[in-house]
Amino acid sequence: MSLPAGTGAEAYEQLAKNATTIDLTVDNGNIRTSGEADGDPSADFRQEARATELKAQIDALFAQTRETAKGKGRGLVLSVTGNKVSAFGTQSRLASWIHGDIGLPPVDESLRNEGHGQPVSFEYIKEKNPIGFSSSTAPPPSGREGPAAVEVLDNALVRGTNAWKRKQIIVMPCCELHCCGRRAAVDTGGRTVEGGV
Repeated sequence: MSLPAGTGAEAYEQLAKNATTIDLTVDNGNIRTSGEADGDPSADFRQEARATELKAQIDALFAQTRETAKGKGRGLVLSVTGNKVSAFGTQSRLASWIHGDIGLPPVDESLRNEGHGQPVSFEYIKEKNPIGFSSSTAPPPSGREGPAAVEVLDNALVRGTNAWKRKQIIVMPCCELHCCGRRAAVDTGGRTVEGGV
């Protein structure tokens, strides 16, 4: 079986000649339900019942989280790579499900929906003053392990935000936050470092 995604999916036709092939390319602006219109791949693994059970659990968690976030304020999705911080627009790969499916309004509607986010400063974070934010630590291009997201964000400017004061910062492992795979169940392995909404 072949499971290409993104640029790898360009080889779909060639791969399909040799094995069962499922295109796992994600729609960045609609990650949660991306690919549902193309059918349910659980049949390929004879796991329809388990897939239905997992989908029901995920739907329930989204509904519960959406209700919890309602009316709480505006949020910001960040990625930390080394000592650099990027913010993500509402239709970007890291933020679309937080702003769309969970319904947390963004602090900044003008953020671009770029693949690796839009570089921002600590001054920007303080100025926008989100009620909460989600962040991930991405490995730097050098491959060497960099500082954790919370270490980079732990400074006087960010500590002055409502998110930090109210302990509403959620740091998620990079792989889980990327949700890489359009029909894959997301491991909710995010841990709340400074508390939670």
